[in-house]
Amino acid sequence: MTTILGEDIGGLMWWAEKGAAQATQEVGGDADTGHAEWRARKKDTMDAGTYAHWLIGCALGKEEEEPDVSLVARERGSIAYHHWADWWLGAGDGLQVLKVEEQVTCAEFSFGGTPDLVVSDANGLWVYDWKTSEKPKLRAKSVAQAAAYMLALLDSGQGRKPVGLRIVGLPTVLDGRVLDRSFPWDPVGFHAAAYFGSRRMSYELGKELDGMLDDH
Repeated sequence: MTTILGEDIGGLMWWAEKGAAQATQEVGGDADTGHAEWRARKKDTMDAGTYAHWLIGCALGKEEEEPDVSLVARERGSIAYHHWADWWLGAGDGLQVLKVEEQVTCAEFSFGGTPDLVVSDANGLWVYDWKTSEKPKLRAKSVAQAAAYMLALLDSGQGRKPVGLRIVGLPTVLDGRVLDRSFPWDPVGFHAAAYFGSRRMSYELGKELDGMLDDH
């Protein structure tokens, strides 16, 4: 996960209300029951991702305690993991694993996060990011998140040439299809640096303005 990217709060509220209304209709209860059902489904969805990430980490040699999740989340996470394992049989050839879910920080742009996987091939450095859902879709914020991880790696002096980002969507259903998209660091890196640089400038300006207001 990462601490850098904001969310569309209005969009999230609409999604929450829609999910709760659908859950209410399905269980035939009142609004409170619907919200409780929706929260349980949301937790299972998030926990399925957590469980899949744990299984993948174990397969890549990371030792970590098994997460405490529901049976539903465990089953969905296991399905996502098996999709990953089939995909990794071909995709993992020729790669040197450098980091598995290790925290990185970027002093230049003031953020930190934990990339799912950092590898190198014959050309240089790659950041891989796993996304789990019933029907994986590519989202711009997923690319921005992976780009942030690469910036943090470069800021920490990895000493390898950045090559690209790879977003892998892992379905939590048996008949789902893996989404696999790669993005070259050039030109993504230029735009990512400009974006996070502007965020840093806005943050610093906000602090300066707050200080000026406090002085009056």
